[in-house]
Order: sequence, then C-alpha cells, then structure tokens
Amino acid sequence: MSIIHTQSMRALVMLFVCFCVFLAGCEVLLRTSVVTPNGPDTEAEPNTSTIQAGVTTRAEIIQQFTDIDSGWNGKRVFFGRWLRSGATVIPPGGQGRPGCDYQGRAVRAWTARNLAVEFNEQGKVVRYQVLSDTEFLDQLPGLLSAEEHLPEPVDRLRPRVPTTTFKINNVLGKKVIDIFAREDIPEDQPAWNGQITPDQIERVSPVRIPCPTALDFRVVIHLKSEIEQELDNGFKKKNRRVKTLRLRANVPTIALLIYFLHTPYISTTQ
Repeated sequence: MSIIHTQSMRALVMLFVCFCVFLAGCEVLLRTSVVTPNGPDTEAEPNTSTIQAGVTTRAEIIQQFTDIDSGWNGKRVFFGRWLRSGATVIPPGGQGRPGCDYQGRAVRAWTARNLAVEFNEQGKVVRYQVLSDTEFLDQLPGLLSAEEHLPEPVDRLRPRVPTTTFKINNVLGKKVIDIFAREDIPEDQPAWNGQITPDQIERVSPVRIPCPTALDFRVVIHLKSEIEQELDNGFKKKNRRVKTLRLRANVPTIALLIYFLHTPYISTTQ
C-alpha cells in the first residue's frame, strides 16, 4: 500500500514539475515581420530586384511600391520606407531582445529601411538604393539636387497637430531656418521653437528607439554651439540653451529640412 502511495505521489510531483516547465520554460518564436506605411503587415520585404535602370518607369515604381510610398511628390526621386524585424525567439522567463512589435504586443527589435529611386528627365530609373536611416540622411542633399521643384511636405502623422514645420527666411542675405517641432508624440510633450543657420550645424543623425513607425523619422540636429530654444507646453513658455535639437516628422518633411540645411538658400513655397 505504501509503495503504491509513494509511486502515485512521485507521478503527481513529476506531472506538476512538467506543468511548471511548460508554463515558464517554453520559447516563443516571433516570425519575421515587415511593417509598411500604407499596407498590411507581411513577412516579406519589398522586392527591389525587379527594378531595372533605363527600363523601369516612375509610374511602375509608384504602382509596385505603393505600400512603402513615403509621400514624396517629386518627379525625379521616389522615397519608400518600411520596418523589418527578423525572426525572434523569446527565451524562457525572458523577453528577448530589447524593442517591441509594431503595436507593442511583444518584445522584438526593428530595423528601418529606405528605398531611394532616381529618375532621368524621361521618367526612367537611373539607379536605386536601399539605405539605412544614417545613409539616407547623408545622401538626401544629393538625391534631391535633381528636383526642379521641391514639393511642400504634408504631415500625414497628425494632420491637425503637425509634429514638425519649418520656414526659410533670408535675413541680410543669410539663410535662417525657423523650426517648430515636438520631440515626440503624444501631444502633451512640449513644443519647441528655434532658429538655426546651416553653418551652425555639426551633423544630423537618426534617433534609434525601441518602437519606431514606418510613417515617420526621428532625428537629432547636433549644433556647434548652444542656441536659444523656446519651450511651450500650452500653458507656459520658457527658454533654455541647448546644443541639440530633437524632432519627429514624416519622411518628406525631414527630406526638405535636411536639404535646406545643406544647400544655399532658394525660393520655395515653404
């Protein structure tokens, strides 16, 4: 009787241990995921291998890459953007790599990719590149130099509360850029305003965050010296001295801003 009782207890203990291991020790596999600004989540990245220099037209690029279209309305350049997260295994008792999925459902890491396609006067592809955020920012002035008429950016993030706007002023022959921005969303983050000139810029770099979106860009403008920045939280304004400016905006707005920071003053509709 005692032997049977002992064996039964051992079986119950083993069953309990297995149950605990099952609950706490199972790895969770998150599949590769691609997030685009205009389309559904997928597991495959955009297929750029179909682009042929001298053959593929601008109309075909726009049609094929509608899901990643960033909203740039120029004639000589197409910009697309998407996020990719590789297959991720969440270990037992852990949350995997730092980061999160598109809707914050689980922890994972994301990498942004930017497609830049250049066209000639006939609307045929000259070349295309898939760039990281850093590469994209570095090459923007050159990519946009072929545009005859720079389009006005439209903030598709929050149309009623623009995240970033700017105005170009010509003060005594010197270009002054007046920026109004928010460092982040939601809207309760303080808005800020500051004026800079191109010769004050040391460099512009992307900001890596755990939960990016395919719609927008986050950058930090590093300055050679401090400037006056006005903060406004909707109730009170205050000034402070800063050497970096952080902002968030859609790709067309960031593209124009970086372009004006690196080129001589030109007349636009801004």
